[in-house]
Amino acid sequence: MIKTGKILFGSTLLVLFSFVIISVSAISSTIQPSSQDTLINGQFPGLNYGGGAELIVRAASATESYRVLVQFDLSSIPSGSTVTSATLKLYYYRWTTNDPAGRTFWAYRLTQSWTEMGACWSRYDGTNLWLNPGGDYTLEGGTSATVPSGFGWMSWAVTDIVKTWVEDSEPNCGFLIKDATEDAAGQAWYMAYYHSLESEETELQPILEVNYTPSSTIESCDSFGTTKDTFDLDNNVYVKGSIPNQLYLDTQSRNARTYPIYVVEDSTWSDDMPIPPRVPGTEISVTPDPSGNIDPTLVWNSPLTPGKYDIVVDVNNNGFYDVGIDALDDSDIEVSAGFFVIPEFWFGTILGLAACFSALAVFLLYARE
Repeated sequence: MIKTGKILFGSTLLVLFSFVIISVSAISSTIQPSSQDTLINGQFPGLNYGGGAELIVRAASATESYRVLVQFDLSSIPSGSTVTSATLKLYYYRWTTNDPAGRTFWAYRLTQSWTEMGACWSRYDGTNLWLNPGGDYTLEGGTSATVPSGFGWMSWAVTDIVKTWVEDSEPNCGFLIKDATEDAAGQAWYMAYYHSLESEETELQPILEVNYTPSSTIESCDSFGTTKDTFDLDNNVYVKGSIPNQLYLDTQSRNARTYPIYVVEDSTWSDDMPIPPRVPGTEISVTPDPSGNIDPTLVWNSPLTPGKYDIVVDVNNNGFYDVGIDALDDSDIEVSAGFFVIPEFWFGTILGLAACFSALAVFLLYARE
């Protein structure tokens, strides 16, 4: 068995072994504009500014500060992808009262959903109160940026925050931007202005740049591609999935290659573990289309064997399960199984119980008479 070597080089992961070269390139996604944004005003806690063309961060006394709420739609990033970097960018175009140059502004992860046309200092949707006036957020993953002496884009490295949304499936409630020392007693006002979603200068609207590596996926389904996790003995098992943004070439023929697939008995999976033996009679490979999509592909003809099963695509063909590279379907049924084949006697049991309940209902009906 030849073990795979992995080399991280810039944004490209190279996986090398005896006859296959795998190039897994990161995807760069620029999301502009934001899906919603607004400023919230501690001086007038009930006012909403969701329709405004500007976002303002103001450092003042504890009851007079301004904060910014901004959120982006991340639906274009496939679930389970690995985020390598993320940058929040707001265009700083003026200041008033006192120059905020050199001040520190923090970006935090909001923990409460909100609405652009309802959010204010005291309420997150115009009706319901924040747990903490000024927005509910966590310090975890918070990141800072320094206000420049000139106008232009300000950037916050928000990789850790975006990771929680994409990789950990935490709710994406957006960012909160605030001055680091907004509540200093007797503090003069420092006000920084940014273009919002409603700005007419569309190229200067808020931006979220995300670099990510999509994961390979595999899922049991029927012949039409509809996800299916429970099968009868006389059903056929198909799979669908994707191996996105990757090109796997045989180093001699230079032809696109197929990928080993394993239908195995339900297992507990860990990184670098040997892939268990295939269930007898199941397919040994799948081939995606040029876009990396695996259309519904038959992997197990009926009759099936009752039990719980997982599916894994050994993307780098090394005989080991590698987290982040190989595709795995193992968590759809009950605790861990990818799919379930129902024993035949279940149906007889169900029909028998149904007949018993029907007979009991008839008996009770006549007993009342």
